[in-house]
Amino acid sequence: MDFAIRESKYCCDGPMAVIRLGSCCSISDVKASEIVINDEGSFGVYSNFDTIRAGKGGEYYLITDTIQPDADLTKSLIENINKGLSNIWKVHTGLNGSTDAYYHSQGKVDHKFNDHNEDLIDSIKTKYPHVKTLEMESYYLFGAAKQSVDKNVYAAAAFIVDTNVIQKDYQINKAKYGEI
Repeated sequence: MDFAIRESKYCCDGPMAVIRLGSCCSISDVKASEIVINDEGSFGVYSNFDTIRAGKGGEYYLITDTIQPDADLTKSLIENINKGLSNIWKVHTGLNGSTDAYYHSQGKVDHKFNDHNEDLIDSIKTKYPHVKTLEMESYYLFGAAKQSVDKNVYAAAAFIVDTNVIQKDYQINKAKYGEI
């Protein structure tokens, strides 16, 4: 994401608006196939491989503070998605976390790997009780936008939920591949 924003800025001298439209997993009451617009910012979840490899305890995952999306661009995104899609899909707004990996740092427990992530969702929800989703890009998008020297990179994000990790709801995959 950092690469995309920085390289794009070299092609654009003026203001630049970037909206990430993508997928995410839910760690809240938001169900698979529903939409979430990130209006409360995003925080990072980083794997601490030094601790994970050693398996000696300590902080396996580092959870950062939040970075906010651009308020005006996000407001416009909310208005337009609600106008165009709320009669088809349920639309939510809320806080998001961006992780450095799809499985382990999103709390998806895989007993074939020593990820030490069995309590990760609880740790995330302890720091951010109202978090709705996890994905891998928004924190980095918002961070790159905030680092623009000209302060004219504006960023926002919206996602469709493909998995609810808490409810073990894999609707998108069920429709595509059958029961998992």
